[in-house]
Amino acid sequence: MVKLSGFEYQPLRAGQVSVALDVDGQAHAYRSVLAPGGELTWVTLERASLPATAAITAFGAYRNLASGRHGCSPALASPRQMVQWIAHRASILAIAGVQDVTLLAKQAIAEVSDAAFGHSVAFSLERLPPLGLDIGYSSNRHALQLVVNLAEARGRAYLLDYLMIEPCAQAGVMHARNWLRDFATAQMLNDLSGCAGADSVARQLITFQRQRSNCARRHEASNV
Repeated sequence: MVKLSGFEYQPLRAGQVSVALDVDGQAHAYRSVLAPGGELTWVTLERASLPATAAITAFGAYRNLASGRHGCSPALASPRQMVQWIAHRASILAIAGVQDVTLLAKQAIAEVSDAAFGHSVAFSLERLPPLGLDIGYSSNRHALQLVVNLAEARGRAYLLDYLMIEPCAQAGVMHARNWLRDFATAQMLNDLSGCAGADSVARQLITFQRQRSNCARRHEASNV
């Protein structure tokens, strides 16, 4: 079993493939599996296997491509998520029998980019499951993605390592609320408020934060 750190390595379900760099900068592919206790953990894929080779090739290709890009999707803003989705998609395509890993990488990048660069979080989340990349749309999954977007867009990606992501996004709304309570900046909350008009989950999260803030102010006033 392998321990990978970072929010992008908190698997939503068994079977996910991810790629990580070791201390020497060499890429390795891993698959999430159910451990005896029911939690998800990572095991190393055989490096010479086609799914591992495809995932690693796609991982490197997208990182090289992304380094020359500016801006990000308004719906799914995390480069760390994108590169892992692309690696996973390439491994899926490899299982289908395609042997050319360079072509697999190009196809994976095109498919994931098309799905992720949508006009809303809900729209993009609905397009990932048919590619085998996510668990489907739910308010829990949506809430987690909103937090990821807020942190990435405001240069606070390092704080996402404190975001709890359980298998199948269980209790995602609660975990999103807790993260916002502990780490959200005023700018992030303003961004979230701006999304609320067209996004019901954003509206739920910002309403909760405002109610909590009002309760805290009333409690503080009563103690004066």
